[in-house]
Amino acid sequence: MTKTKAIVTQTRFDNSVRPGKCKVYVGSDNTIDEQLDQWFSKNSIHTLTFKSRAWSWLSNQRHKLFSKLIAEALDVGVKHVKFSHKAGCSCGCSPGFNVTLPQQALQYTRNNVWVDVTISNEDSLMFNFLCQAANDKLKQDKQREANKARPAINQRNG
Repeated sequence: MTKTKAIVTQTRFDNSVRPGKCKVYVGSDNTIDEQLDQWFSKNSIHTLTFKSRAWSWLSNQRHKLFSKLIAEALDVGVKHVKFSHKAGCSCGCSPGFNVTLPQQALQYTRNNVWVDVTISNEDSLMFNFLCQAANDKLKQDKQREANKARPAINQRNG
């Protein structure tokens, strides 16, 4: 049985990364990202006219799991891990994790770090349950938006 884990596959010094920090990029070839992409496509999140709380919640569940895995993979007593859409570039083309390191973690400071993630069947199944919970949250999102539109419709008719 495989265990959920992340392994560092590459590091590269980057002068633009601040001292005491590193940027971590996760390979997208894993079952969690596949499930997240499928949920996004199946529910046509890109066509919504409002910001989906369900999508934000489900994405954050992924980020929490990956933050924990990154901390374990770096194995230097990480202080803080936070996902950023603009970790590698201000245009958003390189999403990743900004990591704050302890002073003694010289191995990764001012580096770009790439990790590959292996997801256990158990964690993959758990994320599938989270996707199902996100379906309920999406229904609530849509109902909330429909309720916001109703008073405007009634005002025009009244």
